[in-house]
Amino acid sequence: MTEIDYHDAHRPYLSAVADALTAAGVVVLDWSAEPNDPRDGSIQIQPIGALASHDEVWICWQEERAWFVLTIDERPDGRESAKFVHDMLICTVSSPETVVNVVIQRCGLDRTALADSFEDLDFSTHEFDIDDPAFEAALAAYAPSS
Repeated sequence: MTEIDYHDAHRPYLSAVADALTAAGVVVLDWSAEPNDPRDGSIQIQPIGALASHDEVWICWQEERAWFVLTIDERPDGRESAKFVHDMLICTVSSPETVVNVVIQRCGLDRTALADSFEDLDFSTHEFDIDDPAFEAALAAYAPSS
């Protein structure tokens, strides 16, 4: 397995989720894995189904919070955009298929659920500034082989 820098260790995981969304027919507009402390990232999807009324829909991950949906609505009068956060209530390192299945459910789409290829791993007590080998191993499972 290729050695990945701590601040990039979540990039392959978020990439796998973005790829799984695309494979499920969800249009991914953009995604990023940010080297913040705590690490985070987001995947912008085309608003669809029950979320189609929003201007922007982001599927977001943060290592101490797990997964959530961020919707953004522009205001016609030019005031600051309205932003709403909806927790997904899934494991911190959920399999890409679990994330996709919850997104499909939230959107109210009639699609077959994807079978999991990775285990859902919960790290509800994880703190980014404390060494957590199990958490790092969970992220490393998504790194490409050398």
